[in-house]
This record gives sequence, C-alpha cells and structure tokens, in this order.
Amino acid sequence: MDVEKLANIFPLEPPDWREVALTDSSGHDVDDDIKCLIGRQWNEVELLDLRIHFEVFLWLSPEAFQYYIPALIWLSEQEVETYGYVNDTALAVDYALSFLSEVGSEDTLIWRAQRWAKFSNSGLDCIIAWITRFEALPSFLTLEPPQLISALTKIRNDREKGVGKKS
Repeated sequence: MDVEKLANIFPLEPPDWREVALTDSSGHDVDDDIKCLIGRQWNEVELLDLRIHFEVFLWLSPEAFQYYIPALIWLSEQEVETYGYVNDTALAVDYALSFLSEVGSEDTLIWRAQRWAKFSNSGLDCIIAWITRFEALPSFLTLEPPQLISALTKIRNDREKGVGKKS
C-alpha cells in the first residue's frame, strides 16, 4: 500500500503533541526510542529508525500508537516488495502487534486494548488487510496472522455492538 492510500485512511497531520502525549512511559530506553519520531510525520519515519528502535511502539501513548502505525505498514510493505519478506521492520511489527495478545493481567489487557480502541473501522480494516498479507510470507510473528486478525475483528465487532461503552 502506498503513502497516498494510507493517507486516505490515516491522517498525515499529527495530533497536537502539546495536547496529546507522545508517550505514557518513562525511562532512558523510552527517551532514546521516542527521539526517532519527534517532529516527524508518520510518512517521514525511516526504515533504519524502526530497525534500531523496534521497541518504540511499546512506549507510545494510544494516540501516538494510532498515528504511527501507518509508518510500520508502509515500511514493512516496501520490504515485502523489495525482498519478498519482512526484514528490518520484523521486530517492530511483532512488538506492535503483540498488543493484540489476550494473555496478561487485567491492567495489561486494558493498557493493550487502549492502543487499538482509537482506530477507525477503516483503519482496522486496513490493518487486517496488512496482516492478511503476512500469511503468505515466512513466519516472523509471535502471534500467528489468524490470531491477530481474529483479535482485530473482535475489537471491530465489539465496537459495532457497543460492547465496552459506558451507559
């Protein structure tokens, strides 16, 4: 998927980081990883950034996670076009998609769910289509594509049914 198609689904213009936190974590590793994103739109993130700072998606706030996921989609798809597999972005993709795991404490599950709750249905559909393409590639994910797709489909269906909304 090219940048133009992604930009139709995910805005290029970032949130106002004065009003929305880029991260909700702290520490030396966090600060070091986050630096690769500061002042950049998602289409300006480079492959080397995600190869070196593959944990960056662990540190992002829900809003920043939603904003920067298209960078991961775009860069990993460029790799598939070039090499036929996901290479330099493999760890970043795996870390980001690990938020779809249904294993962990209640607090961890809530924290993970917050990362995906911000996506529009068209955003979730795009991510599902992206993950679906991984099924034809050599395995590199901790969770298998069908598990990931099932988790995203559940998030989308639950939202449409109003599950989890406060009355």
